Amino acid sequence: MLKDAAKLGKDVSLVYISRNEPPKGEILAYRPGHEIKREAFALLYDINTNQTHEALIDLKANKLVSWNLQEGVQPMQLEEDTSLGTDLINADALWKRGLERRGIKNADDVHFEMFVVGNPVDIENPSGARLLRAYREIAADSLSGQCR
Repeated sequence: MLKDAAKLGKDVSLVYISRNEPPKGEILAYRPGHEIKREAFALLYDINTNQTHEALIDLKANKLVSWNLQEGVQPMQLEEDTSLGTDLINADALWKRGLERRGIKNADDVHFEMFVVGNPVDIENPSGARLLRAYREIAADSLSGQCR
């Protein structure tokens, strides 16, 4: 349904989806034959625009009920964060020189764990860019994936 509404694509990640339960009063007032709302709540993140949207979907009508931009909000860690962060680091000239100084000839020998920083205190980030913290390890044995 989100694809049909052009809300989900190659640059937009579905971060979270769950049932959107009806209000308790509707549940308590239910009688056989009455309709109960069936909705889903979804959180989506567009990595190119750094925007997070909330969607409400009517599951019975298969229709998008609402689509709201959440200003200044970034979702939890995404699978894409590691590969994008690694690509950014490996393209950096200072990083490459640092590897050379340490005798590391192949950047693929360095394993990264990426963590979303969020909105930390005392970091200038006026554009609200998505910030990642990278922890690196030198792969001791590329076949086993063990790091040191």
